[in-house]
Amino acid sequence: MGLYDFSQHAEKEGVKPVVIKAGELKATGFPGTEITEDEQAYLQERVDGHDQQVIGAVSAGRGKPEKTVRQAWALGRVWNASVAADMGLIDGVQSLDDTLAQIAAEVTRRKGQSSKRQGRSMSEKTTTANTDSPASQSATFEQIVAACNRLDISQADDALFVAAQLKAGASLADAQAAWMDELSGRLGARTQELEESRQQAGRNSRTSSVGVDPLIDEDAGACDGEAGDALQTLVQQKIKQGLPRHEAHAAVFRDHPELREQFVAQHNQKHRTARRQAV
Repeated sequence: MGLYDFSQHAEKEGVKPVVIKAGELKATGFPGTEITEDEQAYLQERVDGHDQQVIGAVSAGRGKPEKTVRQAWALGRVWNASVAADMGLIDGVQSLDDTLAQIAAEVTRRKGQSSKRQGRSMSEKTTTANTDSPASQSATFEQIVAACNRLDISQADDALFVAAQLKAGASLADAQAAWMDELSGRLGARTQELEESRQQAGRNSRTSSVGVDPLIDEDAGACDGEAGDALQTLVQQKIKQGLPRHEAHAAVFRDHPELREQFVAQHNQKHRTARRQAV
């Protein structure tokens, strides 16, 4: 966080800031006002608080002491994915498809474990052992947050998930299995959204080209003059590179505006001459 104290500049220019506030620290950093030591201390306190929250969450999520997180990771740096994986800051680097497959396999495994536990529970003659078993005890808020990887309690959906698990009295294993189901559902929905967006983009692209006669005829022999021949050659090169025809036309016109102007002029002159001869 950084602020500029423009108070002396405002005074020099004859500008007097007027702050309407309730509370000593309200409007801290308002342009043109002096940033006092109390305001600096207040802002530093907020930054330190956020920093401690992040360090605590990373420590719980990655299973590392806070001292290690603070000294080795929380340095204000941006880590590349491969470096972060080597440090243990992330699990690894993989594609979305691989991640979905991994989550699906993990959900299946955890569901199997949960079913086995439920079967054993139903076969018990008494519930005393089940009540005392840590696997069947209701998980606490802190346990759920620490055990569910990538859960961010500051996000509304994640907070609602935790609340639902607490209300249901879910065990830690059941909460983890439910979280894997939740992540799988979210990723599935996101994948569907992306696919629908790609399909819509394709439809829009096809629609935008319907009914529009290209200035450059697909038959190279039908081009108008040298400029047309040159443009047609460039278009064919773009198509060979994998671009659809209408995108190849657009790219050539964009990259070679001088040829486009020459072509349009020759094209118009040719058709004006043809109309005069017809009359």
